[in-house]
Amino acid sequence: MGASAHLVVGRDGEVIQLVPFDTEAWHAGRSWYAGRSGLNRYSIGIELDNLGLLRLSGGMFVAECGRVVPAEDVFAHESGGKLTYWHRYTRAQVQALVKICSVLEEHYPIRDVVGHSAVTNRKVDPGPALEEAFKDFGIR
Repeated sequence: MGASAHLVVGRDGEVIQLVPFDTEAWHAGRSWYAGRSGLNRYSIGIELDNLGLLRLSGGMFVAECGRVVPAEDVFAHESGGKLTYWHRYTRAQVQALVKICSVLEEHYPIRDVVGHSAVTNRKVDPGPALEEAFKDFGIR
């Protein structure tokens, strides 16, 4: 099965629904969390348009797909003595994400909100740039 998600949030905060909420989307893949596996059956997938982890090459920040990210759109994160670079999330994305979660919590018994990296060791997103965006924009 190919990858899919229920919602995608663009850099400008636009929200596009790809899969109905009552239909399983393939966003988590092989996954496990809090004693459950196969989380696609139990979750709503929200993807944020973001290039994720970047590499520094020749003084430029480059995404896995080869796209160069301007320095002002890069978040540098240090953990365990290692510096990594991440594509920043936008204020519009974070505001849309908060609104989406609020609406979903009104209609579904949501217990946890977690990123891909919390449910599988194959993915690193959303990465530390999302937590930093919440802090930077004073959103919680």
